[in-house]
Amino acid sequence: MDEIAYVAPERGSTIYKDECVFCFDSPEFEHGLYICLVCHVGVCRNHVVMHVTRTDHVGYLNLIREKKLLLDDNDDDDAAPPKQITKLAIGVESGFLEKRYEVRERWAVSVYPELELVPLFESTLGPGLLYCCKAIMEAESAYRLLEVQSQAGTWDGTMLKNTIHTNLFQVDNPPKIPPSGWRCQAEGCDKIDNLWLNLTDGMIFCGRKLWGGGGGNNHSMDHYCKTGYPLSVKLGTISSNGADVFSYDEDDLVNDPQLEKHLKHFGIDLAVMEKTEKSMIELELDFNQKWEFHEIQEEGNKLTPVYGPGYTGMVNMGNSCYLNSVIQALVIIPDIVRVYWDGADRIFQNCSLVPCDDFNVQFAKVVSGLLSGRYSRADMEDRRGIRPAAFRLLINRGNAEFASNRQQDVEEFMRYLFERLEQNKRGIDCVEDVVSTWRFSLEEKLTCLESGNVSYKQRPEVILSLPVPLGLEQEQIDPTTLENDENRPPSVVGILPDEPAQLALMNGAGGVAGAGVDSSGGGSGAGNDAAEIVVTSSSNSGTATVETGVIGPKLRPTVSLMNCLKALVEPELLDNTKSPFTGRISAMEKQLHFNTFPDWLWIQMKKFTFAPDWRPLKLDVSIAVPDLLDMNEFRGSGPHVGKLKMEYTKDSDDEQQPSAKPELVSQLIDMGFAESDVRTALIETANNLEIAVQWLLSGGVDGQGSGGAGGSSFNSRLSNDVPSSTEVQFRDGNGLYRLRGFISHIGSSAHTGHYVCHLLKGDQWIIYNDEKVALSEKPPKDLGYVFLYERISTTD
Repeated sequence: MDEIAYVAPERGSTIYKDECVFCFDSPEFEHGLYICLVCHVGVCRNHVVMHVTRTDHVGYLNLIREKKLLLDDNDDDDAAPPKQITKLAIGVESGFLEKRYEVRERWAVSVYPELELVPLFESTLGPGLLYCCKAIMEAESAYRLLEVQSQAGTWDGTMLKNTIHTNLFQVDNPPKIPPSGWRCQAEGCDKIDNLWLNLTDGMIFCGRKLWGGGGGNNHSMDHYCKTGYPLSVKLGTISSNGADVFSYDEDDLVNDPQLEKHLKHFGIDLAVMEKTEKSMIELELDFNQKWEFHEIQEEGNKLTPVYGPGYTGMVNMGNSCYLNSVIQALVIIPDIVRVYWDGADRIFQNCSLVPCDDFNVQFAKVVSGLLSGRYSRADMEDRRGIRPAAFRLLINRGNAEFASNRQQDVEEFMRYLFERLEQNKRGIDCVEDVVSTWRFSLEEKLTCLESGNVSYKQRPEVILSLPVPLGLEQEQIDPTTLENDENRPPSVVGILPDEPAQLALMNGAGGVAGAGVDSSGGGSGAGNDAAEIVVTSSSNSGTATVETGVIGPKLRPTVSLMNCLKALVEPELLDNTKSPFTGRISAMEKQLHFNTFPDWLWIQMKKFTFAPDWRPLKLDVSIAVPDLLDMNEFRGSGPHVGKLKMEYTKDSDDEQQPSAKPELVSQLIDMGFAESDVRTALIETANNLEIAVQWLLSGGVDGQGSGGAGGSSFNSRLSNDVPSSTEVQFRDGNGLYRLRGFISHIGSSAHTGHYVCHLLKGDQWIIYNDEKVALSEKPPKDLGYVFLYERISTTD
């Protein structure tokens, strides 16, 4: 063994010993994992030759791991109650923990090409090599270190912000509240549970209904609407450890640092009270634990799992469903397959960096894992999905928001991912960059109504972000009255995530911000009949709530995708906008058309917007989505004869250029708008804050507004999405498309909830719900958030 080269790792060295850097084979697979003794990179048996060819490193430390499932402490005692989960968390003590295993590891040295396993004896290896092996064995793995740094392994739902009502006004001569025997004080209400004490006037009212039945009659919320008194405490949860406090104007559970003082005002001694009801966290835990997470259901029907190449799931690593859904959709695009699956070996062999730090290597690894079928085996439980930890950690490096464990907006992540694909295209050998597959050019016609001058701009985009024009004529469609499945907008499916905390639970006091999401079936607590599940932002939203039994499909406004497109290309009047021709604030008219049509078209429905009080909310609408979409009528024609074409040219004197006031920029960014959009809006509206907000929400010279937390402006981050105009590649053709996939969002906010992907393969819809992949019987197209269309060739 003296001839083997090795480098003993130092403290803090990066050791990749979780899985192969080129595939998803782990130490649990046959032959285990081979960890290079020089560069400390793990490879599987199939990729050892590739690593040797690239590096000339022939010495490896082999790791074979065997796992045996351990029974829970209570499993051997049928009479013992299950362990109580008391924390709304994933991967932490007292929360949702992964299954526990007894792990046995076998280590040995192996030398290429024989790869025979040599035991770790000093007499065989020598003291230096043995020391190197032990250092690798004892070191924390690279993935684990990165997960700890990004907190990717846990999700804690108990983090509450302090209320803004610490100095709460409380009435004089308040009523004294007894320690028990409470009843809702609303006329005709007999509720004696789920009662909330208003901390301003001492009135007691019931909360609102809960998912799956139960709860109250919304009288606590009604009282807030009448009085404006913001804080209420759930009476049955009061104990020396605190209580559930809900802030209506903050629309969330909060921490009240002055709770003891506020309760004492009504004669309640926090120290002697005992908890008699479940907290909202416990109710949400109960709800999530009732769902049968091992089955994917749509309207109560158990779906048939599918396995094999192209039907590989992706493990949810804690709020990673947004990433999983986007990548599953990308993998049906032929250019992605050609470059990152057909060309995977070439990418691996040409890797000039550490493989785990190479974007193209890690993306090709994910694409190959999904398409190979190796990790989608019905007969092997440990071969049912890949865990793209390395890719997630790499792509999110340097981006604080995506590197966090918070849920993300799919559209925002798509733009970020497309940018990374664009940045790394030079690292692969292909004629065209893959982003050109879905990149298109928009033609923007801008008319100055004062001077009559007209300018035309062509700008690249990668996603068509369509505002939902609620001002259009809408139709209430009852799904039960339509027999044609192609025309019937199905009610929301019971798509069940593996991130328990992410299903938004209707708060017992006031609910959660946002509009409704229905879900049918799937809950063991709901009986055998399907029931509608609804999340709403207020008691006046008109949504149904669940008590018991069967609730009919919820009616919601329906807007057609085609009408959204027609509204997009309608001329738009822009008041109080600086004219690029006269330099004065005047009326302008803007009109958009398509200059090119891409091979594949991403369409985002901008369902996320702001309430009048600036709370982000989700529009509860159905979208009538056609399977066939003809876009040809939306192609632009360029300058017309007789019209004066003028380009927007800026003054070369920087001192004469207007600028956005920093304090106004900060205010608008805090509202959720992108900084680039904010600066443009303030400059174009002469730093008028009110007009700038309207401009961002309804439209502007360079975009359609960011739409708040859930969307991006129509051309936001264009400079990041694409390179300079001289490098931009477009593909153009006819504008006839067919629907190939869509990503749905369950929840009230883009930054909470759950994402699920549906894809059309052949004539069959497939649902991709993290690691679960199944035939979809009733894909909820009308509730999609992002749609993927494929161009239909005129020769088809």
